[in-house]
Amino acid sequence: MLDRIVAFLENRAAPGGESSDPFSVKQVAAAALMVEGARLDSDFDDTERAAMERIVGERFSLSADDAQTLIDIAAERQKSNYDNWQFTNAVAKNFSTEEQIDILSMMWEVAYADGELHRFEVHQIKTVAGQLGRSDADLEKARKDAQARLGITD
Repeated sequence: MLDRIVAFLENRAAPGGESSDPFSVKQVAAAALMVEGARLDSDFDDTERAAMERIVGERFSLSADDAQTLIDIAAERQKSNYDNWQFTNAVAKNFSTEEQIDILSMMWEVAYADGELHRFEVHQIKTVAGQLGRSDADLEKARKDAQARLGITD
């Protein structure tokens, strides 16, 4: 019974089972985790939003309009939840290890997007990594991958 409730919440399916939006659970979960990270520093700005739209567009092969819509949906779903368990759980269930590391890398990219890496953003990424069972090495790989894509050197 709990699995059916969680599935309903994850998919936001109508009672008949049809999904109310065109995106997969994987896409919405990944985007919602990025949105939460961007909101943590109390400055969810256009730079971070543009970064999220670019990232989901590239990773999920979405048009600019679809990427924008996905971020809108993810922001609404994220706002309506008490915590990120639903999204982290969806990532844990639906993504391979490599895909999970890629999600962490996407989160790092968003965290770096505004030019200031805030400690709350770092804490959230580390928390998600821990909840996914990813190692410190996985977390560091994700961070390095994000930095490489952004041209950041330590």
